[in-house]
Amino acid sequence: MMEWLKQKHEQNRQRAEVEALSERDLNDIDLSRGELMTVATAPEDVLARQQAMAARFGLNAGDFNEHRHDMVAAIEACANCGATQQCKSYLAGKAGPEAVMD
Repeated sequence: MMEWLKQKHEQNRQRAEVEALSERDLNDIDLSRGELMTVATAPEDVLARQQAMAARFGLNAGDFNEHRHDMVAAIEACANCGATQQCKSYLAGKAGPEAVMD
């Protein structure tokens, strides 16, 4: 319960930071406020899974930073997918890529 409260508090803090950004700041980041909100408030397990999955397919954090809009789309897809068990199996080496590609 305490961990959940900590996460909610952190998400609220991050939301406030995103809301406080100026349009110029957003233009510098090259993300819309909504896209940045998606990244800032994504659960840690989604971000960790995204990074691990990207690495398995030969991508690194720099690749994600270079293609920020793709990163946001991937985070949204992962957060709403519902097939986390298949990804966990693939990342643990218990399944081939077809487990997450279907």
